[in-house]
Amino acid sequence: MYDMSSPEGNKNPEQKAEAEHLLSVFEITRNLKKALFDDTVESNRVAVVEEAICRIYGPLFAGREDALITLFMELKAKSFRDDMELIEMTARRLYEFAFQNFTLHELEARAGTADYRGENKIRLSAILDCNISYVHPDIIKLHIKPGASLPQMELIREVRQGLAELADKLRHDLRFAPITLITGKSWLVLKYSRIFQRMGFEIKEPTERELAAGERYVTMSREDFLSRYEMGNE
Repeated sequence: MYDMSSPEGNKNPEQKAEAEHLLSVFEITRNLKKALFDDTVESNRVAVVEEAICRIYGPLFAGREDALITLFMELKAKSFRDDMELIEMTARRLYEFAFQNFTLHELEARAGTADYRGENKIRLSAILDCNISYVHPDIIKLHIKPGASLPQMELIREVRQGLAELADKLRHDLRFAPITLITGKSWLVLKYSRIFQRMGFEIKEPTERELAAGERYVTMSREDFLSRYEMGNE
């Protein structure tokens, strides 16, 4: 397991700060593990890692996209035994990339002016947001915010409000024009599976990872979604 240290042995104060930074190997490893665990659509695991890097860290690396593409090409050229080997190499290389191309102070300044964790997320309601997949630009992923422990009827109302907002975006926002499939995954689907079915979602058979996490995966086509949630149709 990686520690959060700089590659060098003796660390000066700035290197020590790097070790505790949002771009520490530990933090990157945690984010990439979550991305690979969450993605049940894409079999190309390197592509999932690329998407996660663009989504989570893209705002921090603005202006050095060419160097980032070189890093992606390096990953694609290698073959990995498993997800963990892919994660470990990517985390170390991304750490090195960050501090080869930016000073710690530059990264801190960028992190202070952009929500680096949620740059690609679009708010739909108090508890529901979404993001468009970098790997599959025709797929949108719904996210129920962690800690959403509202009473059942209030939770359903907030989800429906968010779905109606998404329907409006699908119809009028050009960013959503390529979308053909709406997907989502949450422990709430397991708890309220009949409710999500009544909302029109198809509940997929869970993978071993989803079973272990107590989550279920749902999908709905663009056409079915609009027919159900566009204003006046719900």
